Amino acid sequence: MRAAASPALLEVRGLRVSFRTDRGVVRAVDGVDFDLRAGEVLALVGESGSGKTATALALLGLNRGPNAEIDGSARIGGAELIGAPEEELRRVRGGQVGFVFQDAMTAFNPVYRVGAQIVEAIRAHRPESGREEARARAVELLDAVGIPDPERAADAYPHELSGGMRQRALIAMALAPEPEALIADEPTTALDVTVQAQILRLLARLNRERQLATLLITHDLGVVAETADRVAVMRDGRVVEAGLVEEVFRRPRDPYTRALLAAVPRLDRPLARRARARGDGPLLEVEGLVKHFPLRAGALGGREAGRVRAVDGIGLRIGAGEALGLVGESGSGKTTACRAILRLVEPDAGSIRFDGVELTALPQRRLRALRAQMQMVFQDPWSSLNPRHRVGRIVAAPLRVHGVASGRELRRRVDELLETVGLSPADRDRFPHEFSGGQRQRIGIARALALRPRLVVCDEPVSALDVSIQAQIVALLGELRERLGLAYLFVAHDIAVVREVCDRIAVMRAGRMVEEGEAERVCAAPREEYTQRLIASVPVPEPRAGRAGPV
Repeated sequence: MRAAASPALLEVRGLRVSFRTDRGVVRAVDGVDFDLRAGEVLALVGESGSGKTATALALLGLNRGPNAEIDGSARIGGAELIGAPEEELRRVRGGQVGFVFQDAMTAFNPVYRVGAQIVEAIRAHRPESGREEARARAVELLDAVGIPDPERAADAYPHELSGGMRQRALIAMALAPEPEALIADEPTTALDVTVQAQILRLLARLNRERQLATLLITHDLGVVAETADRVAVMRDGRVVEAGLVEEVFRRPRDPYTRALLAAVPRLDRPLARRARARGDGPLLEVEGLVKHFPLRAGALGGREAGRVRAVDGIGLRIGAGEALGLVGESGSGKTTACRAILRLVEPDAGSIRFDGVELTALPQRRLRALRAQMQMVFQDPWSSLNPRHRVGRIVAAPLRVHGVASGRELRRRVDELLETVGLSPADRDRFPHEFSGGQRQRIGIARALALRPRLVVCDEPVSALDVSIQAQIVALLGELRERLGLAYLFVAHDIAVVREVCDRIAVMRAGRMVEEGEAERVCAAPREEYTQRLIASVPVPEPRAGRAGPV
């Protein structure tokens, strides 16, 4: 730790952000103070709705609007940002402070090439740069953030890059005008643990080499432990605890901080294993499952130029009341395998037997009836719930479609389902956007349980949730499994989460199963190098020695 304190580059005092809504004034940020110094990483942590992002946006005037009220002080290099004219803020944005947004896909313009967008950022703040010079600089930046073949990446559209590569390109664009400070808003949320580890190493290297003052916004305390020098914990718009990462993590004073730390899934934490019911035979048997997608050359519908082997001959078995975890990086074939098992996409080959019935040759009419026993919880509850329908109608839909209930009985069943997942019957009259991310996931689980299925396929159900909400959903799934005798096929990229839910783990890579076994054995003594790499990439909420920077 550096003994001498460096002067603060960014000083925030008494920051308050309020929004006027139909239901009254919402105080999103309520008197936040912090300093940020060159070469330092300050992590702002807390659950969704705690005010982290509202704080960061207010610094650059990005949440100004007719219904917003922002006061307090935020100074960079002595210049006041709160209330500053838009023209002055435009010079600060990008020029002095770079911003890495949470979702790179929405941060990039989908109709422009990646390189062109980085060139635009360079020339906006360095108008003397010629187009060719700016293009060379863009390629140099893409190379600096670790993108292989940066020339090709510069000519690619955002959708042609993987999630990790898009996030790297977004960091390159934020660094293009050579800012003094960097705000990274949840830069690794929903990324694979291996890709997340790469992005964190990249941010740490850039911070060290460029002496950036970095404000890292995250809900993942494992990320904080591996990346940050200091941490400020936010709740309900206030900072409830702040200090050096090592001090806060080893001796947390606030009960909220202690609860956040306790909620982090850990591979070294002993688990109380529930007894699981088993039938006479497997409930689900999959053998030799294959699903390939053609690659077309030229325009849509052109000749086939190759095939993507999304699922390439996998097999698995799940007993009644058993939970099998399917883990692997994005693109490993996990989601395609689940959709093929439920015949939401048609498999090219293989056998799928559910309770002894072969599904691959089943006509749609019989398959639809059998789907009452096989339901799915999707990764993104926001996109899987109809925004125009109230929650009661959403949860009731399977009951209506299968003719199970109507009238008062339908209403009673919906109320019962909402209570089962920890919601209130009064919630039936609200719309999805009126709920938090964790509550929306509970609604998706209630809908999946409506027909009292025997197998529930959970596709990344907690990947984008706060650790505390994630812990609640994991506990809920365990409780429902025990009470209702459910079997789970649980898909995730975080093996620590899978270990808390599942009896067995199967690891996928490039469409194939590379390892399978009891969850404790796979996590404690993985045989495959790929599995070892997945486990090594899981962030651990233990501060690294020597990480602390200037204070």
